[in-house]
Amino acid sequence: MKIELISNYLKDPLIRNSFFLMMSSLLFSAFGFVSWVLAARLYRVDEIGIATALISSIALLVLISRMGLDYSVIRFFKDKDSGALFGTSCFLTTFVALILGIFFIFGIDIFSPQLSIIKEYAIFYIIFLLMNSITTIIGTFFIAMRRTKYHFFQSILINLKIIFLIPLINLGSLGIFFSYGIGYVIALIVSMIILIRHINFPSIKWEILDDSFYFSLGNFIATFFMTCPNMIIPIITLNLLGAEATAYYYIAYAIASMLFVIPNAFGISLFVEGSYNRNLREIVVKSLGSFIILIPSVAIIALFGSNILSLIGEDYSVSVDLLILLALSSFFIVICNIYCSILRIKNRMHDLMLFNGLIFFLLIVLCYVLSDSMGLIGIGYSWVISYGIASFLILAKGYFTYRK
Repeated sequence: MKIELISNYLKDPLIRNSFFLMMSSLLFSAFGFVSWVLAARLYRVDEIGIATALISSIALLVLISRMGLDYSVIRFFKDKDSGALFGTSCFLTTFVALILGIFFIFGIDIFSPQLSIIKEYAIFYIIFLLMNSITTIIGTFFIAMRRTKYHFFQSILINLKIIFLIPLINLGSLGIFFSYGIGYVIALIVSMIILIRHINFPSIKWEILDDSFYFSLGNFIATFFMTCPNMIIPIITLNLLGAEATAYYYIAYAIASMLFVIPNAFGISLFVEGSYNRNLREIVVKSLGSFIILIPSVAIIALFGSNILSLIGEDYSVSVDLLILLALSSFFIVICNIYCSILRIKNRMHDLMLFNGLIFFLLIVLCYVLSDSMGLIGIGYSWVISYGIASFLILAKGYFTYRK
């Protein structure tokens, strides 16, 4: 009987899709970790700092260009023409990414003068930006289709970037950046071939977005608030603490992100299953199972974090305290992600925007204040305090609601 229960539990779409999403993200993080280990052996610390800022800038622009459409794709996929939904969302997000990329390049001397080198390679920056944008929206469709195994395969293709780190070493920081871009080009080609086989012929129908406008807008603002700090903090670190500190932060974050994928995967799967009208209480309880995976994972980071960082280079072990703080914040991120998924399922966009806006405000302000007074470790405290306050508010609200 117990074996049958476990078997049924593992066959549940929520658990199965969470597994592939976790594996996809863990693979992405693991390959990212290995690539940064290799890069640390081949490139100077300041070159890595510049490259991470460039990569973060592309991630930020892609985040903005999505405009919340990725969540609308998941929420309304089962009710829409898949070909029209893909064609319209892909065209719109790619066009916006192009405009943002051009604007960023022309204003680079204002936004971040240390990245002005990109002006000489503007065409490559734009190409990699667009490839990233299209690949991201394809990945969203894989999730909406409940075919997260393809999302996992997509992550493998993206991480082929590691192959190009050695032959491009003479390009310095641009070698790392070009390796990153080539991985997305490969992933786009293969992912597109797979997707076309599972959806209707792509077309552009603007009316398909009419009833999802507010949902997309709300999720765009909410996602910007929640995700934007991941891209802004490396730039803040570069401008306040320098290129070396940026490299130390980015490596610590890359390792901690292997833990963040656990709450993120369960949160996304919770949203997907809720969009298919499954019992909310049941899937929320199952999502709390993420703590079973998270607790031993955080313990490993706390015990062996210094050793892990030393694998990259002795210099990077100075960020071990930062790494531990980032790892501890993952417990609070579980609570926040589950709450955000519930708000999306219930279409409570106003509450979602306010909640994520609070986290954004706390995290960015604390990063500026604490990194200036405490150095790199201040960023770690910023993560714990910000998500800790947000989690406390969620639990307090749940407690008083239950008492009523």
